[in-house]
Amino acid sequence: MEGVVDLLATVDKLSTVAFDDASVAELLEVQSALETVNRRVPAIQHRVMAAVKAQSSPGELGARSWADALGIRLRISHTEACRRLSEGELLGPRRSVTGEHVRIITHTMKKIPSVVDDRTRADAETDLAAVATVQTPEALRKAAALLLQLLDPDGPEPNDEDTVARREMLRNVTLGPQDADGMSELRAKVTPEFRAYLEPIFAKLAAKGMCHPDDVHPCVKGTPPAEVSAADTRSLGQRQHDALMTLARSALAAGELGEHNGLPVSVVVTTTLTELETAAGVAHTGGGSTVPMRDLIRMAGHARHYLSIFDDHTAVPLHLGRTKRIASPGQRLVLHARDRGCTFPGCAIPGYLCQTHHAETDYGGHTDITNLGLACGPHNRLVTERGWTTRIRADGRVEWIPPPLLDTRQPRVNALHHPEDLFHGNPLRRRRGRPLTFPNEFQPRPLTVPAMTHSTTRAAAAAAVVALGLFGAVGCGSDSKSDAGSSSSKSSSASSSSSTKSSAASSTKKAPSTPEAHESIADYIQESGITETSIKRGDPGPSIDLPVPEGWEATDKLPEAPYGAIVFTGSSVPDNPPRILALLSKLTGNVDPQKILEYAPGELQNLPGWKPLNEGASSTLSGFNAFQLGGNYDVDGKQGVIAQKTVVIPADDGLYVLQLNAYADESEADTLGNATDIIDQQTTITP
Repeated sequence: MEGVVDLLATVDKLSTVAFDDASVAELLEVQSALETVNRRVPAIQHRVMAAVKAQSSPGELGARSWADALGIRLRISHTEACRRLSEGELLGPRRSVTGEHVRIITHTMKKIPSVVDDRTRADAETDLAAVATVQTPEALRKAAALLLQLLDPDGPEPNDEDTVARREMLRNVTLGPQDADGMSELRAKVTPEFRAYLEPIFAKLAAKGMCHPDDVHPCVKGTPPAEVSAADTRSLGQRQHDALMTLARSALAAGELGEHNGLPVSVVVTTTLTELETAAGVAHTGGGSTVPMRDLIRMAGHARHYLSIFDDHTAVPLHLGRTKRIASPGQRLVLHARDRGCTFPGCAIPGYLCQTHHAETDYGGHTDITNLGLACGPHNRLVTERGWTTRIRADGRVEWIPPPLLDTRQPRVNALHHPEDLFHGNPLRRRRGRPLTFPNEFQPRPLTVPAMTHSTTRAAAAAAVVALGLFGAVGCGSDSKSDAGSSSSKSSSASSSSSTKSSAASSTKKAPSTPEAHESIADYIQESGITETSIKRGDPGPSIDLPVPEGWEATDKLPEAPYGAIVFTGSSVPDNPPRILALLSKLTGNVDPQKILEYAPGELQNLPGWKPLNEGASSTLSGFNAFQLGGNYDVDGKQGVIAQKTVVIPADDGLYVLQLNAYADESEADTLGNATDIIDQQTTITP
């Protein structure tokens, strides 16, 4: 390591050099030399990281992933850590190519039309790499644009398969961070179908005079009076904003969205009595945003209010105890008020997406509010799986203590959700303003929380499985009975992002329990004369990069998973642990991708003792269309959770079908569900 010490010493020496007397030519030479060093250092970092990976694992370091290990140890963001790891794999031995060059080449290769043959595609990548070694990123970007023009001068047809797939991949709605004035930017790239839904909504609710927030009684139904419409000076964009806000408020008020993390889906906003009375500061939502006091009062006019009592000058709740291990809805509200989000240092996950964390080592203890905190799912599991410990400080904050290899004496309390505490003496809390006049509707109502019995707890667990959209354990053209009939072939997986969860929970229909046989993908393949070829990892075809969640391990030893599998290593049912199998097939002939998705449920529906949780739901994985279904069936007289996700991947040489097959004992459904979030969010499919 002497070279590293010498490098640091040289940098320290250079930092004291005065460049005032150097000529322009000399300064440019120094700048060029420093740029060369700057480009070579990442290559060394990649080699160091490769050596670390060869000798250890994220779990041994006390982290969930290599990105987390880098982020914690180097004090960089998760995004930056992921970027470094990704570019380390892409850069290879190149020394003069920067990360920006790599991103341009990767983006360009994805935009090459699917009709371009493999040889031309490879030549294009070689040409771009050659340009990158001698040109700036700007020059490479222009060369890449010209290359795309030459490869496809007429552009894609509006309805060809490649355009449709790209359109589905580009769909996106992103809610940006709040600005200093509390405003947020909403960016969207919507599909033709989504636009078709928005058009009549805007035509009705965004008309002049409709949904005006300044009106005492805004018109949200029927037709507004002519004088109200004439007096409406809002722009079209402002009216469309107010229309969407009205639609969102109505959806929440209807109470048909079910529960999320132990609370009805609703807006959770916390503030203090002092701030309300003095119009000081801002209120905090369970999503991590802030709401001005005046807006809060308007929202509160039609809301149910709760009161949490904390010790003066601290965040210690005075009372809200419970003898059960499961936190009550009332306790969850108190945690929203105190923690606002995940308490792990540096984690920005808001309260809506957090679980209740027990900050004690004795798992037989009471679930008292003074022993609870909020934590996102991955960080909640660090305590039991990765050597982290937690405790409640005297001021009520949750403190996280890392394992030795990750302990750099970094702050152990998360300040992201409490920026006001970063100011000496909390000046934000000392601000005072004029008193507010509360509307008559602002009358707090008492909190009524139903008792959480064993039966309702089990029901809640079952509902969570539905929302996770588990996908089950059979193959594309396989015999479902033989695949699921023995424990050695059972595997588990689940998939759904947070947005998919709420959609699936609210839109899926109750499945019929019919005894007749259902047509499956295997039937469709046989009847249509389609040729099916099993694809193993490394064979020509798309590359499927499945993440390995913490506590799971990858294996290629299962014969029923030719593309690989991951297995949960800490199962309480060691002879039948949760498993996730990946099967990839290439279908050639007259193949209709929609038919594949249409017949996807059939194999699970034909299982003995099949008890569906719903009819399944359309979804996506890494931008490709998919269908997922989950339920229960009898395994040697015991109930097992089984599910399946089928993904269609169009290609020039056929249609590739990925099936992620899952199985878990009913007692480990939560373990299965926790892994599926990571799979849905981090899986990458490269055609």
